[in-house]
Amino acid sequence: AVLAIERGRLDKAAEYFNRVLKIDPFHMPTCLTYGRMLLETKCDLEGAERMCKRVLRRNPGQVHALVGYAQVAQVRGDAAMAEELYSRATDFHERNVAALIHKALYL
Repeated sequence: AVLAIERGRLDKAAEYFNRVLKIDPFHMPTCLTYGRMLLETKCDLEGAERMCKRVLRRNPGQVHALVGYAQVAQVRGDAAMAEELYSRATDFHERNVAALIHKALYL
């Protein structure tokens, strides 16, 4: 799927992601990568949010899902939700560079 994204074949990538999610609907790397693709290439906020929430149901402190969900909230213009999610990400992982950078860029 990642190779298909790199080649610009987003529909093919989505097909691969959906195949994996039929086998394991909570496969964390697939949910995170698919959610990022939906947000960054298709501006599918609902789909990206759905993927982040799926990961967070199983692992509420998963930093990449928290940051991804915060980015969705930020694009939607929901400043309070974005700030809360970035704060949760840095609270769970105070030394996680990605979470700190995204929070700093947002603030």
